[in-house]
Amino acid sequence: MKEKYYFEKNEDQIVVARLEVTEFPNEWKEEMRGSWFCWLDVLDGDYAVIGERADRIVNEDIYGEVLEYGNLYYIQRLDVHPEFRGQEVGLKLIQHTFKYMLRNANGIVFVIAKPMKSKLSKKSDVFRSSIRLSNYYKRCGFKRIRDGSTKSIVMEACIEELHLDS
Repeated sequence: MKEKYYFEKNEDQIVVARLEVTEFPNEWKEEMRGSWFCWLDVLDGDYAVIGERADRIVNEDIYGEVLEYGNLYYIQRLDVHPEFRGQEVGLKLIQHTFKYMLRNANGIVFVIAKPMKSKLSKKSDVFRSSIRLSNYYKRCGFKRIRDGSTKSIVMEACIEELHLDS
């Protein structure tokens, strides 16, 4: 089985999928007395893109007050083992996370659909198509933000738009 599936080191578990989400609480931004961009730009380039969009959402009142009282969430990685792809495991994992694990969460969730190498396969699986990834995330409720680059497609959704009842 270890030849076919991914086993977590030091544990006796098969890993079917992994979701990495970072939460940026609104209270922290308020304590820093800055914009989302100023705060997140210091951390990482992807975070800066999301921070810039979050400031635009606030300044243009795109989703009402959702970021005034809610948090910003960034899905850094969604990885599904090749044996389980095509079964919507990733989408169900996102839905489950925001429905049960981050219960009563409020805010905006961002994801950047971009090529990445799977960490759950010994093969060198690389997701090459950002467009296919963005179409996948659309099925969960994410909307593509206009961006000139097709290498990295920034997407967003209010938590309540994530089709959590599916």
